[in-house]
Amino acid sequence: MSRPEPKLDQDGFPVPERWEPTEDKRRSAYKNGNPFKKRWVRAFVMLVIVFGVATMLLKDQFPNIMAQWYMQAAVEDLNNGNLESALSNSEGVISWLPEDPRGYYLRAELHREMGDLDAALEDYDKAVELRSNWLPAIAGRANLNLRMKNFEAAVADNTRAIRLSSEAQEAMYRNNRAYARALGGFELEAGLEDVEAAIESREQDLEYDPGDSMAKLDLSAYLDTRGYLLHLLGNDERALEDLNRAIELTEEAYTRGLGPLAPQGIETNPAIKQQLDESLAVMHEHRALVHEKLGNAEAAKTDHERAQQLGYDPDAGVF
Repeated sequence: MSRPEPKLDQDGFPVPERWEPTEDKRRSAYKNGNPFKKRWVRAFVMLVIVFGVATMLLKDQFPNIMAQWYMQAAVEDLNNGNLESALSNSEGVISWLPEDPRGYYLRAELHREMGDLDAALEDYDKAVELRSNWLPAIAGRANLNLRMKNFEAAVADNTRAIRLSSEAQEAMYRNNRAYARALGGFELEAGLEDVEAAIESREQDLEYDPGDSMAKLDLSAYLDTRGYLLHLLGNDERALEDLNRAIELTEEAYTRGLGPLAPQGIETNPAIKQQLDESLAVMHEHRALVHEKLGNAEAAKTDHERAQQLGYDPDAGVF
């Protein structure tokens, strides 16, 4: 029998049979890895995970952040009267959030302000397509359709706006729908029902707060709508009463102010003054038509001239 080969230790020396091989104590501490190294590895892995999650979150939010930046820049440009720059920034909103209706709505408003009505209508349509129950886009398109003399479309949009509006807003959209019918010359009785409901609503507001300047201004617009409808329906005596009162209430706004809309007075806010001038221009033109029908030629001439002085211009949307 051959002699068995001796067992050797890890350094190559024979191991006596009565001994068990022992590990090198210097290396035993590293049998399961360096504990400091393991902690560093865990920290690194956690850092990678946190960084990855933060990156994903930022990636999701980055388009919103950029769109919001462009939105604020556009609004600032608009307030400063820089429409071209505002339009460019509105396109930035759309480029970052192409499925968000707000960018299209903003660009529609700017196109309308700049006189590009077809482009404005296209953007309003896109905004409504993306969010079919979004009131600002529907109401904006209704006003644009009125200006473009798409009266039936304006009635349809205001009908949708009425369904979506609050009780406080409903009167305004009822008046707008009535005026679209009046300008289109159809469904005049239905228009009269709408505007009478709107007038009743604002008169109730004034019973509660007789000093409500905005309710008075709304009421003047609604009285103008009813006066025009009554004229179209052949009731010019009553139409004249409404239009006289509408003009009186609007003229009062120049002196009584409009509360938070122009806290320093109408003359200090050119945009508000222009809106008042244009509203008053339309009222004078309507009253001129009534005076003509009643045979008051001199009064009709005076009202026509006053309407022109204040900016009555159907081609510019003041009608």
